Amino acid sequence: MECCWRELYEEWDLAENKWLSNLYSLRDKWGPAFNRDIFSAGIRSTQRSESTNKVFKQMSCGTMTLTEFVNHYEKRAEKMREAQAMDDFECVSGRPRRIVNTGIIKHASEVYTIHSFRKFQEEFLAVMEWRVANTHVEDAACTFVMVQEFGQRQHTVHFNVNELTIACTCKFFESKGWLCRHALCVMNNHVNLSNIPNQYVLQRWRKNARGVSIGDYYGSSSKDTVSPLTLHSKDLMRLPFSVMSLCAKDVATV
Repeated sequence: MECCWRELYEEWDLAENKWLSNLYSLRDKWGPAFNRDIFSAGIRSTQRSESTNKVFKQMSCGTMTLTEFVNHYEKRAEKMREAQAMDDFECVSGRPRRIVNTGIIKHASEVYTIHSFRKFQEEFLAVMEWRVANTHVEDAACTFVMVQEFGQRQHTVHFNVNELTIACTCKFFESKGWLCRHALCVMNNHVNLSNIPNQYVLQRWRKNARGVSIGDYYGSSSKDTVSPLTLHSKDLMRLPFSVMSLCAKDVATV
């Protein structure tokens, strides 16, 4: 990238362009090559604005009054809540379709939400595109050099047998939040792991993510101060509450 930027400066005589120079000085903020280790959940910087604008454009027009806009907004918000309740119910009561039947995929289908599982399975299926070209083992530390079957890309995966930690130079887990195809290839084909290590299943992608309190999410567990009976009752109440949310609008089902 450094060479290409220098060529751009020379070809178009942009050495005195302050705006472009400032943009280059902030390259770590907008260039994917410089911020792969920053968690973004795969969301682009403009995606939130684009999705919000789409919702408002679909339910409004230039001749709509403020009262009509508020009514449309409330109806759309209610539909979004119903869709969320339906997704929660499907995650609790159903199982996603597994294209392959391995231990890792089975474990992923049990812990991930349906939407998160589909993304994880898509990454897992790409394992077939990669192979191990070189392996180095030193005590509990294993290093795998991964190469693409039909391409020139290469990544290195580091795995610790004792600590069950795995890291890849592509930084996919650090930026997206689930394991990459290179790490999954090593786990599935070379170290024979049938489950995903707990630290690599982020709470935000789990089926019970919405049932975890803020204190639990940030690490200060409330289990020390709340009785086991209370926690068990809370878990039991979550499913009927989801069912009630789905049928609340239909008088025939109440």
